[in-house]
Amino acid sequence: KADLVVAISHLGTEDNARLLKRIPARIDILIGERVRERTVRRKKTVELAGWGSEPASLPALETRWPVATIGTLELEFLRGSGRPLLARIEESYATADWDSPIDQRLQDDWATLFDAYFGPKAPLLPDPRRVWHGSAVKLTYEPLEVWNIAAQALRQATGAEASLLRIRDLGSSAIGDVTETFLWEWFQPPEPILIARLPGRALRAAAARLDPQPVPVPSRESQTVVRRYGTETWFAAAGLEASGMVNSLPIRDDEWYTVATTEEVLREAGLADQPRASFRITPWPKSVGETVLEWLRERREQVSADEKRRYRRKLGRTLSRWAARGDTDSALASSFDKAFADEKEEARRAADESYRDDVRWAAEARRRPAPLWRLNLRELSVQFANTQVENRDSFTEVPDARVRAISQVLAQASAGLFSELYWGRWRWETGVSARYGRVTLKPKGIEPIENETADQWMIETEVRRALMTGRHGTLGPFANLAYDTEFTPPVDLPIRKVVRWKPGLKLFEGRLLQEAYAAAVIEEDSRPVGNTEYGFEAGLRLAVPLSRTGAVATLKSHYRRFARSPRDTADDLKSQLELDARLGLPIVGDLRLSPFVQYFRFEGKVVPETGYNVVFGVALDFSYLWKPVF
Repeated sequence: KADLVVAISHLGTEDNARLLKRIPARIDILIGERVRERTVRRKKTVELAGWGSEPASLPALETRWPVATIGTLELEFLRGSGRPLLARIEESYATADWDSPIDQRLQDDWATLFDAYFGPKAPLLPDPRRVWHGSAVKLTYEPLEVWNIAAQALRQATGAEASLLRIRDLGSSAIGDVTETFLWEWFQPPEPILIARLPGRALRAAAARLDPQPVPVPSRESQTVVRRYGTETWFAAAGLEASGMVNSLPIRDDEWYTVATTEEVLREAGLADQPRASFRITPWPKSVGETVLEWLRERREQVSADEKRRYRRKLGRTLSRWAARGDTDSALASSFDKAFADEKEEARRAADESYRDDVRWAAEARRRPAPLWRLNLRELSVQFANTQVENRDSFTEVPDARVRAISQVLAQASAGLFSELYWGRWRWETGVSARYGRVTLKPKGIEPIENETADQWMIETEVRRALMTGRHGTLGPFANLAYDTEFTPPVDLPIRKVVRWKPGLKLFEGRLLQEAYAAAVIEEDSRPVGNTEYGFEAGLRLAVPLSRTGAVATLKSHYRRFARSPRDTADDLKSQLELDARLGLPIVGDLRLSPFVQYFRFEGKVVPETGYNVVFGVALDFSYLWKPVF
């Protein structure tokens, strides 16, 4: 029985047309989403004849007012024997003067009225003007900010290391607070979430397509937004940075990462046509929109609950102080009422501010400082060969080494397991590594002859601090403490027991040059004939992925040199140079076939001679990285 029906919508033009078809009642005036255009003043008049006497599928006036304007509608009705009929509409609007207290008051009152009558009491996204204090007049969220929030929600909800979403135009915008219904429309149609295990090289390519715009993004015209995200492909991410970092650590091309994403992103990254088994892709039970709304609700409720607990504790301490003073019942009741109201209002304001901080951090794709812990099986390598020869003595004249060979067994293995803790600028690694090799010759008629080719196990811990990060890695001081010993003692010699201390400077977390360092060395040999030696050490670790084959060439090397001392003995070495070069060829999963060469050059102090040890071979290598906390 209303004389006039006015609909206010923040949806796009197509969405409005779809909704109007579903509404059986007549809509007289439809005020659509606000547009971003510069205008000073405009007036429009619509003359109507017989409006309201017959059914109509479209409104008499459908208008869209520019952002930051104050609009008015003047209506004229024809009164007859029946209900009044709308005869004339005059629409006008002018750019609001934000320096004018009247225009500012009108805008604030309009937002308050709209929230009171058309929105829920607690919107999911707070007004961007309150999220980014001091920014220019920013009335709406931009696509990059919304999709950054969505990416953060996916990462938190799924527990993935990173999340990756394609940025799409929102289709419509909301001024001020964003309601749950409106936010749901931004994520339509629903997109299923996929949890994929992606190689570092694929993640690095996606990082190059992250939207580089700084947040908060200034408000722009709708055409500019549509052109940017409709014709170009840009990604929003959480945990992934455009500089090639995942959770503040550099991306390794041969490392695998758990990523929450969508089918569209896999398709844009060129991974949709590859075998799913290799990426271990599993579906998530909820869509992107459902996950975002649920995460925002949980964050709002959690923040509110935390502030209420803090408020109750503070109020309890206040009451305890009053009770200790021995106030009268009437004075205590009066003070309690005031304190209760003050503390409750303070808790509400603190909860709102904390929630706005969470939204701002998510929209800016920032990562709150948090520890990372990984358990790294860096190496598990096995080499084995068994040569068995029968009736060798009967064929000593045959010119074939395979006939004249001596039966022998070659076995060698190495392993390294490390705990890695990352906290802000600090890195702490602790682990154990071991190498053991033995050759057993079995000549006929005599006892087997055994010779050890490697015998070492070592416990070490290292602390590093990142001072500066650049294109080629992170630079900072480090300190390493190690206990170096062996499994079996040498013949007629005590077992080696060396405590080694190395303070120095290290370049680490690089892409190709993964590590390079220089350090002072102090070695304390605890054997009865041991000596304390002082020197320096330099080393590096290099890893080069070979195109798309999955093969990785690695080189580990260090050079150590000690100063002379009056206590030097024949078993003290002046210098040591060690090289380990490998070509890791993937077989299946994390198992690799690795041709290798190991070179060890040594020079004595008392003995003025130089020797070396060279080993060529092929090994089966296995490595695995557990990431319980990331």
